[in-house]
Amino acid sequence: MKKRTIALLLSMGMVMSSLAGCGGSGDSGQGSTTAAQGGAPAGSEAAPTATTAAGGESGGDAITLKFTWWGSQSRHDYTQKILDAYTAEHPNITFEAVPAGWDGYFDKLSTEAASGSMPDIVQMDYLYISTYAKNNSIADLQPYIDDKTIDVSGIDEALLNSAKINGKMAGLVLSTSLVTFPYNPEVLQAAGVEEPESGWTWDDFIAMNQKLKDGGVSDAAVINPSLDTNLYNYWVRQHGEQLFSDDQKSLGYADDQLMADYIQMFKDAMDQDLVPTPDEMEQIETLGLSRRILRRWTRPMRYSPSHLLSGSGDGS
Repeated sequence: MKKRTIALLLSMGMVMSSLAGCGGSGDSGQGSTTAAQGGAPAGSEAAPTATTAAGGESGGDAITLKFTWWGSQSRHDYTQKILDAYTAEHPNITFEAVPAGWDGYFDKLSTEAASGSMPDIVQMDYLYISTYAKNNSIADLQPYIDDKTIDVSGIDEALLNSAKINGKMAGLVLSTSLVTFPYNPEVLQAAGVEEPESGWTWDDFIAMNQKLKDGGVSDAAVINPSLDTNLYNYWVRQHGEQLFSDDQKSLGYADDQLMADYIQMFKDAMDQDLVPTPDEMEQIETLGLSRRILRRWTRPMRYSPSHLLSGSGDGS
């Protein structure tokens, strides 16, 4: 029987989780269970170490669930505490934890999906979950929601339905985050540039960075339109259109000028040294998330999901 994985979705963040229905590492097992102790350093993967769960009476056959996610050490530690707490209440259920960093996470997951060896529970980015759902790598959770096995009463309906793909509930929302443009007020002030206010536009963004350059700020605002397609999605939405059609089989807009204007805006900004070029951005990306946080740089501003603002880095 083909294995199905349960996905936890992070949506731009949205994090979804996916569970295996049967087979593979989700099979029931005997003896000691394995789990990563304290997780792995950011950017690496922990080799599971054997631990024995302690707690109350067993509620059934021994079950070991393999669970993988990405993040920093703080996320690894916190997730492990949650898994330990669950095992304490359900001693027959233990976890083989495989924490990892963001880099290479989906390369490995794709290989595991192709070989039928995906973990039982996976953290899934919103940009990828549709692919895994359509190739039946992850389980449909709707039957478990319908029979009340999974309680979703505390999840906003709009967020919950964001995981619906082709009529199936492909995952459960773990958290959400917002698109942000954190800025360094000291750099802005030194260049005589006022801080942005609510309601600012792309034109305001370009004008502000032009003033920063004119004011002697040589470092461009860090934004990479080629890496994160969410930015273009928002661009399309603000023009009253949607990126994909309702059936997800074609683009949701007809006028190619939308894309042309988007590309032209960033090309002009790059030509004026207001944002990094793709080559410059590639060099910045090699630093890793934990070293790209704004407060450790002299750059005036950067594009960043809100969940990275704490400085923990690596997608946590």
